[in-house]
Amino acid sequence: MDRIRRVSKVHRIRTGSLEHPRPELSLNEQPLLWVALLLLASKALQLVLDHRPLLFPDSGSFITNALKLEFRPERSYVYSWLIRGLCLPLGSLAPLVVVQAVLGGVVASLLAWALIRYLEVRWQIAAAAAFAFAWDPTQVAGEHLVMTEAAAGFVAALFLITALEYLRAPSNIWLIASAILGMFLVGLRLVYLPLVVASALIVPLAPPKLWRNRRRMAVAFAVSAAAVLICQATYQRLIGFLAHREPAYEYRTGFFLAGNLAPLLEEQDAPDPQTAAVLRDSEHRAYGLSDASSAARNFQLWDPNGLVSRLTQAFHGDWLQASSHAEAFALHAVRRNPLGFLRLAYRSWTEYRQFLRRDTLPALVRIEDGADPAVQPSDERWRIITAHFPQQRRDRATERTLTRRYHAHAWMWCWMQYLAPFLGLAATCVAPARVRLAIGLLTLWSALLIAVTCLTTPAQVRYLHPLSFTGLAAVAVLAERLLRLARFPVTKALDQAT
Repeated sequence: MDRIRRVSKVHRIRTGSLEHPRPELSLNEQPLLWVALLLLASKALQLVLDHRPLLFPDSGSFITNALKLEFRPERSYVYSWLIRGLCLPLGSLAPLVVVQAVLGGVVASLLAWALIRYLEVRWQIAAAAAFAFAWDPTQVAGEHLVMTEAAAGFVAALFLITALEYLRAPSNIWLIASAILGMFLVGLRLVYLPLVVASALIVPLAPPKLWRNRRRMAVAFAVSAAAVLICQATYQRLIGFLAHREPAYEYRTGFFLAGNLAPLLEEQDAPDPQTAAVLRDSEHRAYGLSDASSAARNFQLWDPNGLVSRLTQAFHGDWLQASSHAEAFALHAVRRNPLGFLRLAYRSWTEYRQFLRRDTLPALVRIEDGADPAVQPSDERWRIITAHFPQQRRDRATERTLTRRYHAHAWMWCWMQYLAPFLGLAATCVAPARVRLAIGLLTLWSALLIAVTCLTTPAQVRYLHPLSFTGLAAVAVLAERLLRLARFPVTKALDQAT
């Protein structure tokens, strides 16, 4: 009988059931509640130390949308509603910072909870990962910026939790909840659209519990696809209603495509001589179209002498027609040179490595947290901001606040975010079979997010911020696995068993 017990113990060690026991979620045994309270207390401390809102050029668009002075659907109207509800009644942007900090604490708590519930990580490691997230300099800066990063991170965390819960206990209610959250997530940041669609197609088919029940799997897939289509169509119709135009996510897609894909553009891509003349003239500017650097592509998109501005001038200020032509010739360039399109995305991905060097990162984060005077809202928007929010003083807008000084030390977190897909892949390979599907989903999310980012936008450090959640989850799984292997070496157990 002792021999049988020893052999059974060896089998459980090999399969992971002894080496990696499933933790219980009782708060008496695992102080998740205390962890959550400490996380919120840490956010309160951060607010006591510095609660000043930080502005970026895009912040002006969100604020003018909130004030209903203009309608710019390319800048999240969902986020503008948040500003309108929280800030306008009090005449201050400080409540937005407070709410975003609280959301950051909630996301950190959700990370700890997800690590224990779905990835079977011990609570000590889960708590360490949660505090690393709460004190991530990019997260702290995002909570102070009047930008969508913090709010989108909260919704993305809820989206991932619902997907993980579906993998654990398949139910169509989680698919519907994911579709609704996906609508708000896309409303905050359009870059998530491919991820929401991919999740809607993949997650319903992933749970092993459904693999022997094809009918149930087909129903789940249909429910997921239908829910996402309905929610996304509803959002597009809402934007069309607000803009008094046809349903769409936004109406400047062509400009963003043209700016990002400028190095691929040639005169033959132009649909008419008028557009061809703009492309021909672009080679004689500060940055030629052939320059594939992120600085050059941002110049083409935003500078008054860039491609987008001159294309709009060529159509006498009719930006809708200009954007339509820009979309046409940008897509023509992709069809003509698909390998060049992929090389451009790879260029963006490799450019991040240059950005994350210790000697270059501080200067870049100064630009992305609004500390550089060149990246502040325009004069007209500053007049609007100070009229409605008197506490926002332009002469203090670029001061080196405590948050900005802390943001300059984001080097380690940024590298973790950049490597999140690879960390996730390593965690998926070494994780026990029970949690491999869950960490695999987070890894796929990381890979898709960085791929979509590199394919659609020039490299910017703040675009790595959403990878903090999944990157820290992968690091926690790897740490848990290393500790388990150190505590339960298989070779020693085999020797004892024989």
